[in-house]
Amino acid sequence: MKKEIAAAMVLGTHEVQEMLLINRSRLNALVLEGKLKPMKQLKREYLFWLPEVEAFKKDLLLDSRSNLYKQKRRDDAEQHAQKA
Repeated sequence: MKKEIAAAMVLGTHEVQEMLLINRSRLNALVLEGKLKPMKQLKREYLFWLPEVEAFKKDLLLDSRSNLYKQKRRDDAEQHAQKA
């Protein structure tokens, strides 16, 4: 049971890329810059804690220079237009 819960809290490189809407090279750059810290590094894969990735994503959404923020604003505007 504990292993299942822990496994659900661990994300691989591909899952983090999808969650943050970034490519592999950008993810590698974030790791090298120390902005996103993997819990473990394997040969071709990083493992990340889900809560840390979620916190990083929240910070990205607050950063007006971020593509994620711009995408979120675009999505919100489209939803607002559909409601009107």
